Amino acid sequence: MDTYLRLRRMVKERISHADTVFGSCSDPGDRKKLLFRAAREVAWEEGFMLNPSELQDMLQRLTDDILGLGSLESLLRDEAVTEIMVNGPDFVYVEREGRIHPAQVNLEGEEEIYRIIDRIIGPLGLHVDGITLCRRQAPRWFPGQRHTSSPISSGAGNHHP
Repeated sequence: MDTYLRLRRMVKERISHADTVFGSCSDPGDRKKLLFRAAREVAWEEGFMLNPSELQDMLQRLTDDILGLGSLESLLRDEAVTEIMVNGPDFVYVEREGRIHPAQVNLEGEEEIYRIIDRIIGPLGLHVDGITLCRRQAPRWFPGQRHTSSPISSGAGNHHP
């Protein structure tokens, strides 16, 4: 197994065991510090032989995967990219200077796509369950609305004016 994948799996396990601390931490900077600490501890305990540059690269990938939008983060940092299009795990495209190009990024599968979608729409109180887009809670702009888990769209093509 790839060193990074082993490190990521072990760090995720460590974080899930300490989820009360990591999950309750709302400050992104503090979450990143906790993530880095867990990664360094795992690397040390497991005897991963990494030079400082390799460790820094792995820490960036972990941050992207666990706190960000995974493989798409490198595209988001690229100022020349004006749009990112995902049509499947192996079909990621970017727009640069008005032209669409295949991205040099592959996602790990549909699970990663759903995780990324949830990261994007989660702050709006929405989530995707694999079939429909659902409202998880009342949007912030409707404070009196009842909480619901009903579908926003059935996906069946019933479009009403």
